[in-house]
Amino acid sequence: MLRSTLLSTLAAVALLAAEGAEPAKLPPAAQSVVERLAKAEAKIDADAAKLRSAERQKAIKDLEKAQATVTKAGDLDAALSVKARIDELKKAEELDGGLLGDDRPANRDPAKIAVGSWQMTKTNGVTAQVEINADKSAKVTAGPLVFTGIWMVEKERIVIRWGGDPTKWENVAVEGPDRLAGDSFDAGRDGLVLVRMKK
Repeated sequence: MLRSTLLSTLAAVALLAAEGAEPAKLPPAAQSVVERLAKAEAKIDADAAKLRSAERQKAIKDLEKAQATVTKAGDLDAALSVKARIDELKKAEELDGGLLGDDRPANRDPAKIAVGSWQMTKTNGVTAQVEINADKSAKVTAGPLVFTGIWMVEKERIVIRWGGDPTKWENVAVEGPDRLAGDSFDAGRDGLVLVRMKK
């Protein structure tokens, strides 16, 4: 029994290795490229968020003027319609960082929630420890296997790409400050859960 369990474990490790396991540590030149990319992507995301917020602010001001005009003209249905659109834009701004461009509170910002140590469980039986770092690097340890990657926030979801391979990814949503869940390249839709590891 012990022998068959050991053989099964070794076979699983060999299979994972054959599927393209990355070395535990990238060479310095490659790590530098990955880190540079993560920083560049983070800057692009931040710049895009600022531009989007500025355009929304401008649209809100213009819509408020339009609302005042139709209200003075006595067209209350149109005024309510414009107000509804203003409220939608204000809500989008609040979700994206506040009307004044402030950072979102840590308890609502996926980028802040993501950082830490997580216990990962997949529906295909894989369990591992995942480290998500503030420098946009990530590492997963599954027994003797170690994979490195980068992560980013896309459309309010945390996306991790392992070893620079676009076919190896995790895509999770924040379900709470200590729980992430979503899709995985090898476990499919709704195939994994990450629970924050307590120190």
